[in-house]
Amino acid sequence: MKIRYKRFVKLIIFFVLFYFLCVVAAFFLKNDTVCYSRTIGRDFWKQQNIDILVCGASHVSHGINARIADKKFNQNIFNSGTSSQSINSTYAIIKQAIKQYDIKKIFLETDYQISCIPVPDELKMTTKDFLVMDFLRDKKIKNDYIFESSSPKNLLNAYLPIGNYKKMCLEPKKIGKKIIYLFNGKYNKIDYKTKNTYYAGKGCLLDKEFIPDGGFYATSLRGGVNPISSYWKDYVIKIINLCKENDIELFFYTTPLSDFLLYQLGNYEDYHNEMKSFLENLGYYFYDFNFLKPEYSMSDSDFYDDNHLNKYGIKKFTECFCSVFAENMDLEDVFYKTYSEKKLNSKDRIFGLLITNLDNTFCLKPITNVSDLSRIKYSVTLKNNENKLIVQNKSPSSNFILSDYKSSEMNIISYLDDKIQNTINIKFNKFGRY
Repeated sequence: MKIRYKRFVKLIIFFVLFYFLCVVAAFFLKNDTVCYSRTIGRDFWKQQNIDILVCGASHVSHGINARIADKKFNQNIFNSGTSSQSINSTYAIIKQAIKQYDIKKIFLETDYQISCIPVPDELKMTTKDFLVMDFLRDKKIKNDYIFESSSPKNLLNAYLPIGNYKKMCLEPKKIGKKIIYLFNGKYNKIDYKTKNTYYAGKGCLLDKEFIPDGGFYATSLRGGVNPISSYWKDYVIKIINLCKENDIELFFYTTPLSDFLLYQLGNYEDYHNEMKSFLENLGYYFYDFNFLKPEYSMSDSDFYDDNHLNKYGIKKFTECFCSVFAENMDLEDVFYKTYSEKKLNSKDRIFGLLITNLDNTFCLKPITNVSDLSRIKYSVTLKNNENKLIVQNKSPSSNFILSDYKSSEMNIISYLDDKIQNTINIKFNKFGRY
């Protein structure tokens, strides 16, 4: 009996020591020295109170400048968006926020890239799910989140401090940088800064980069929007019930995307109609900021990619957002009723170019609302140091063949009725030539 007891005690001591070593190892090996989700999570807990919580994925952190919105609403606003944040993660953050703060309103961003993700075949936490753990300090909320997000065989990886999808890094340089940041105090500061992005506080990231007007292009076409996932719908109903239980106003909206992206998708209006119908049946209105009228809509230079706003776009969108929700502007003055109506009222334009290459045969496809493609022409020039080769000049041809001419850059200009629409410079390695 004593032998069994000793073995049991030794086993307990072994697991305690093993877990402790995992905690220490995870702390130093986790590559989170520069990590905006950790910054937002820490800032979340530094707030004296949060009156309005804005929830969702990266369109939230790159959508509303809370410091500007605070003044319009005369309340404290916080963005809790993280990269590719799943709806179950959003639900967990909302539960934690309600427990910690006196939340009065919640705005849930309905990014189609999140709401249309199919029901997972296997519940498994990945990097995007672990990113939100900095928000969750209540043990019950954290445990519920882990169990809801993990099948039994994935629970060990979810609970251990080290494991898959936890940004573990064995590079000495990065480990050394983290140790330096720990000693000089930078690691614990509410700060995030990269070459092109900086933290504006309260969950908002401002990007300096921008797409020049007429500068959108892609090397592959985006597919259409899938139906909204039943998994997403189930969690939205949970969020609605949670808000009702706590007497919290709930709003659903979508951050504006570029028309370059929307025209590629082709069936965005189907998505909008499905979302609108789903929410109306639950008693909620769907505010779709992709239906903005020209005086409020975004230009190319308000984006840093085809679906994220930069610092200029965030300022414009925050002011529009506040006009709708804080100043109660008439919705008919701000929104078209349908995307089809917006298309009918849009000027003829080339939103960007799809550029593909197969065996040195390049194909240009305009993403446009123009039906008569004979109105469109292209100029193509190859550049290599000081040398230039004009492939075609204001030609209606959308296909051209390049021989062995090696170039570092390709310049493409598109014209609509002989007026320049797009000017695009592409490095050849974008196409894998060398």
